[in-house]
Amino acid sequence: MFNYKTKNTIFVTLLALLFLSWVLFRIIFPVFHFNYNGQNGNNNFFTRKINQKIYLQLKLRGGYSFNKIVLKSKAKNIKLGNVYQDELALYKQGQLINSLEELKKYLIIGNSKVYNGQLISHGDSVFFIENGKYRTFADAETFDNLGFDWQKVIKVNNEVLHSLEKGEDITHTTIYLNDLFVKIDDNLYFLNNNVKMKINTNQLGKFVKDNFSIININKKKLDSALVGKMICRKVFFGSKCSLKRNKAIVFPRAEILMEMKDKSILDDNKISVKVDTFDGTHSFVPKITIRNIKRLINIRYEDEMIKLKKVLR
Repeated sequence: MFNYKTKNTIFVTLLALLFLSWVLFRIIFPVFHFNYNGQNGNNNFFTRKINQKIYLQLKLRGGYSFNKIVLKSKAKNIKLGNVYQDELALYKQGQLINSLEELKKYLIIGNSKVYNGQLISHGDSVFFIENGKYRTFADAETFDNLGFDWQKVIKVNNEVLHSLEKGEDITHTTIYLNDLFVKIDDNLYFLNNNVKMKINTNQLGKFVKDNFSIININKKKLDSALVGKMICRKVFFGSKCSLKRNKAIVFPRAEILMEMKDKSILDDNKISVKVDTFDGTHSFVPKITIRNIKRLINIRYEDEMIKLKKVLR
């Protein structure tokens, strides 16, 4: 029979293994917490108006998909609607762009030598031109995650850069940009003010391909854009809403758009949301976590090598 000391050692060991297993599980399947404080929100949680409807929008770091969403608010009787994982599915279908003259109405910026929608570089920085402004990419990872092509970056001089206004930086939270060309299956679209306009590729395909970086969009993700709806109920402290999932697959780099049926939820100005990424054994999440860990290791290695080179000089 085990004595007290042996039993205690076994118990502590099992407890430690259980704790380590839980920590490992949460590293692989992270949980995200968001807080909304005021109508302007922050870079990860804010309100959006897309084609006359208001949405609460969340953006997950690291390109993760999601499974569960729980929202809490002190506001009473709040009403939330459908939840989407890709805002492009909410964009209106605009007119067909048949000619270069029609397209250039959106692209030309005064007397500038560059177009809206182009990628430019000056020094060590790379920019995307949107609405006549140049926006800086926060880092190379952000550029790559958005699906841009480095071969489409055009070097410009001071004169060209100074002919444009400076816009906000493009960060990891950015999903779609204005004045962007996207390809869905064999169809090419130009995005402008939450409207997607189909491009006549027979007439304009070569011009767009030669001058712009075209982002490939996963049509399956768009077809599965509606992932469920938020079900709200009264609780002691206010309201609690949970996502009721449908059978749609949630893809990597998902954004969360929760339709607001009314604005009463914003009256509280203190909204908390918990997003769980665990989605069973067929989840995309473990691969995303491994990819992110590899990236962090590479970044740390590159930083250490730079420091070492400086020391050796």
